Amino acid sequence: MKTLRNTSFITLAIVALALLVSAPAALATTLGPYTATVNNQLTDLSNVAPESGVLPEFNPALYPGSTLNSVTISVQGTGTTVFNSIYNFGVSSTEFLGTQNTALGISDPTNSGINTLLGSLIAHISGSSPGSINGLNQVSGGLTVGAGNTIGPEGPYMMGGLLASETITDPASLVLFEGSGDLDFLMSTGSNFQLTTNGADDLIATVTTDAGGTISVTYDYSGGPPVVPEPGTLSLFGTGLLGLAGMLRARFRKSS
Repeated sequence: MKTLRNTSFITLAIVALALLVSAPAALATTLGPYTATVNNQLTDLSNVAPESGVLPEFNPALYPGSTLNSVTISVQGTGTTVFNSIYNFGVSSTEFLGTQNTALGISDPTNSGINTLLGSLIAHISGSSPGSINGLNQVSGGLTVGAGNTIGPEGPYMMGGLLASETITDPASLVLFEGSGDLDFLMSTGSNFQLTTNGADDLIATVTTDAGGTISVTYDYSGGPPVVPEPGTLSLFGTGLLGLAGMLRARFRKSS
């Protein structure tokens, strides 16, 4: 009876070791974010490729047996406006407020399916003067330019872009992001500058604006290749089992 009990214990220990060797370790479920950047340049920039960074596709060959669960694409915009001159050709002083709005979006010329998915992914950049414009008399939140006078150059002031983000989970759409190459995103902007006055006088303004942004891609996946436990861990565990087996054998002989 004792022989059966000791033998069974050893058998269970060996089975436990086999399970440890065969059980895959948990895989990280997130890749990225990968980023690519278009530096600030004169607007309206159109179809400009990122000047730094790489946006790789999700390569299933590197993660055999994995499933891509979602892809998150984000766009962050930045911009600068410089007031070169503002001329009042009216007959009286006029208070004004200048507002710059820029819409920044991305497209992939090699994948129309991705463009359809991201058609509404636009980061809006906006800013108003005054703020960090220097050397001008600020009145009631606006700036005043006298009749027949020109003010400027002034600036620059920075505009912060809102983060636009979209997460894609539809399996039929996720395959558009799979492959062994890179995503070929291009960035484009459209800008609009508007002067608002407190009177009927007319103003002429010349401004210089630039814009740029950062694109980021993050992949979430599950599954993938099993991770083999480290040799040191297996060796330590195996040594412990052998020692346990030796103790049980010695006890069995003593009992006999």
